Amino acid sequence: MKNILLCGALLAVLTAGVNADTSAPWADPEINEINRAPMHSSYFAYETAEKAAAADKYQSSRFLSLEGNWKFNW
Repeated sequence: MKNILLCGALLAVLTAGVNADTSAPWADPEINEINRAPMHSSYFAYETAEKAAAADKYQSSRFLSLEGNWKFNW
């Protein structure tokens, strides 16, 4: 009798783990702002309103390109 009760209790414990709620936040594609800063838009400060209206930051004197060859002094 003890063996049957022990097996029944063990079976109940094992099936309780299977029926547990498996909805994890990382499994939901709709949740994307956990433990990070909220999204924001990028911006660029133009010299004049006319250059801002043209919206070509490459022609601005405030634009600095990071493309090219780099030399590192180790």
